[in-house]
Amino acid sequence: MRGTENRLWLAAGLAAVSVLVWPSFALAASSITGTVTFAGKAPTLRPLAMDADPACAKKHSGPVPNEMLALGSGSTMGNIMVWVSKGLPSGKTWPAPKTPVVLDQKGCQYVPHVMGIMVGQAYRILNSDGILHNVHALPK
Repeated sequence: MRGTENRLWLAAGLAAVSVLVWPSFALAASSITGTVTFAGKAPTLRPLAMDADPACAKKHSGPVPNEMLALGSGSTMGNIMVWVSKGLPSGKTWPAPKTPVVLDQKGCQYVPHVMGIMVGQAYRILNSDGILHNVHALPK
C-alpha cells in the first residue's frame, strides 16, 4: 500500500512539474511534421502558357508544369502551409526572423511557388531572368 501511495505521489509531482515546465520548453523547441494527401481523382492541369512573351517561351524547352496542385508519390501534396491557430499562450509573441524571405523569378515563374513570411520580416524580390517583369503586390 505504501509503495503504491509513493508512486502516486511521484506521478502527481511529475505531472505538476511537466505542466509547469513543458509549455515553455515545448514552445522553445517544437516543430510540426506531417503529410497532407490529396483525396479523390486529381484534376488534369494544363501546362502554363509561356507563349505570351517570346523571351519567356525561349527559357523552356518543353511544356511548363502547372504547380497549382503539386502531387508526389502516394498523392502527397506539396506547397502546403500549416499554422497553429489555437492553443497558443495568450499574449505570447514571436519575433520575425532576421533572414529575409526571397522570391525570385526564374524562367518567368516565381520561385518558390509558395512561401511564408512573418509580419515585420524583410523580403527580397529578385529577377534572375534578365527580362523586365512587372512585379506588384495586391494586398487584401
